[in-house]
Amino acid sequence: MEASPGKDLSGLASWVRRLFDHNHFFNNKLPPSVREYVIGFAGFWIMAEEAHITNIAVREQYRYQGIGELLLISMIDLASELNAHSITLEVRASNTAAQSLYHKYGFAQTGLRRGYYPDNREDGVLMSTESITLASFQARLQQLKQAHSRRWGIALYELVR
Repeated sequence: MEASPGKDLSGLASWVRRLFDHNHFFNNKLPPSVREYVIGFAGFWIMAEEAHITNIAVREQYRYQGIGELLLISMIDLASELNAHSITLEVRASNTAAQSLYHKYGFAQTGLRRGYYPDNREDGVLMSTESITLASFQARLQQLKQAHSRRWGIALYELVR
C-alpha cells in the first residue's frame, strides 16, 4: 500500500503541530511569554538510507523533563518510517548528558571531529546507531518508549500517530 505524498505531508504537519502544542506542556496555561512558544525542536536529513540528526534542543527552563528524550524518540521513529537504516549525529564533547542519552538509545561513538563547532572550536563526538531495522534495536526502542511513558506520563508519539 502506497500513501499519497499530500497525505503524508499533511499527516506530518499535524504531528508537528501537536508535538509543539503548548497545552501539552503547560496544562492549558499560557507560556510566560507568547513569544516563548517553542520549548524544543529537532531536525534531521536523510541521504542514502542514513538519517543524520542535525539538532535536538530544549529551552533551558524545560530541560530534564523528558522533552529532549521525546524528541529523540520521535526522530528515531520518523527516520524508521522514512526507511533509514541507521542514524548519525555529532554532539559537543562537553555535552556528556546528551551523550549519555544517545548511548541509552543505541548510539556508539564512531569518531571525533576536532574543532567541529565554529563558536568555540570544540570537538564534535560522532555517534551512530547500528541498523535501526534490526528486531533487537526495535525491541529495545519499545522498552525505552514504555519507560519514558511511565516516567513522564502520556506519550505524545502515541497520541499523534
